[in-house]
Amino acid sequence: MHPKKESLVLERKSLRLALGCCCVLLPLGYLAIVLVEPDAWLGMSILFGLLLMGVVVTLLHDASPKRNLVITPVGLFFSEGIYFYDQVEVKWAEINAVKFKALRHRTDHTTHRTDVIEISKIGETKPYRISYSHLGGRQVQGHVSFFPAKRAIELIENLRNLDSEKERLEVIKASKGMSMPRYKHSRALIPFQDRLVLTCGSCESMLVYDKRKPNSEHSCPSCGSEELSKM
Repeated sequence: MHPKKESLVLERKSLRLALGCCCVLLPLGYLAIVLVEPDAWLGMSILFGLLLMGVVVTLLHDASPKRNLVITPVGLFFSEGIYFYDQVEVKWAEINAVKFKALRHRTDHTTHRTDVIEISKIGETKPYRISYSHLGGRQVQGHVSFFPAKRAIELIENLRNLDSEKERLEVIKASKGMSMPRYKHSRALIPFQDRLVLTCGSCESMLVYDKRKPNSEHSCPSCGSEELSKM
C-alpha cells in the first residue's frame, strides 16, 4: 500500500463518534435510573449491560479502522462484506463496474439506512460489497472533506479512467480538501456570534463559516463548491 500521504483514507468518523458518545451516555443513564429507583438495579444492570456490550462490539467491528476505504494511485484497499469481512485489494485495471445501493432495515417504528458500494472485477460475476456508511457518508482522515457514497463512486470511476499513477495522485491530493488543523484554526478565528453553519449542496458537508463575509466569498473547504445553504 502507498504511504498515507499518497492515499485518501475514507473513515467512518461520524459512526465512531456516535458510538463513543453512547459508551459514555449509557452508564450515566444507568446511574440516573438506579438513583431514582434503587430496587430496579438488577434489571437495569442486565439491560444496560447488554446495550453497552452491543455498542462496544459495533464500535470494534463496524467502526474499526479495518473498515476504512483506502484509495491509492495503484488501487483500492477495503474490507469486503456487511457482517463478516475480509481485507481486499483491487487494482485500477481490474475494476469493471462500481454501483451504489441503499439498504433499509426497519426496527419497530424506525428505519435505518446503510449505504453500500459494490465493486465488480473484470472476469468475476460476484461483486465485492463495502458497507460504506450508516450516517450519510465518510470523512477523509485528517481532513474536512466529506464523501457520501455517490461522491466516492464518482471519484473511483474518475481515477479508474486515468492513465497513470501520477495523474491519480494529483486527483487524490486535490480531493482531500482542507486539512483538519487548518480548518480548526480558521474556525477559532471566528467569534462565536459570527459563526454560521452552512450545508454544501455538492458534498453535503456541514461546516462553520464567517457570516461577516459576503456569500460570494464562501466556498466549501471539503470540495470547493459555492453551492452553500443554511441548515
